[in-house]
Amino acid sequence: MIVPWASGYIVRSDARQTIQLKGFVGGSYIMPVIALINGDSTCYQIVETWWDVHFNVNHPPAGGITYSLDWEASLGQLDYLRRVYCRFARKIDHVGLPKAIGNI
Repeated sequence: MIVPWASGYIVRSDARQTIQLKGFVGGSYIMPVIALINGDSTCYQIVETWWDVHFNVNHPPAGGITYSLDWEASLGQLDYLRRVYCRFARKIDHVGLPKAIGNI
């Protein structure tokens, strides 16, 4: 999993340590993109309304990776559209991901 923490953070599915990342995308992340890579298959998500979304990643050792996108209410209510675009591709890795995003 590629998480846009700071300048990019790769969470390996076989990591032996607990990994927990959280924060608002607009304040903690460099790009509003999350990618899941398995072999040559990639699913990447572009968070269009990034300024008020809170992102959580949790990876216990040998327990898989879970993550969530949670939007905060603006002025006490969710009164505008929140959007996340999901794209599926082949043979896109951490190097090809910025290029793929630039072509959208």
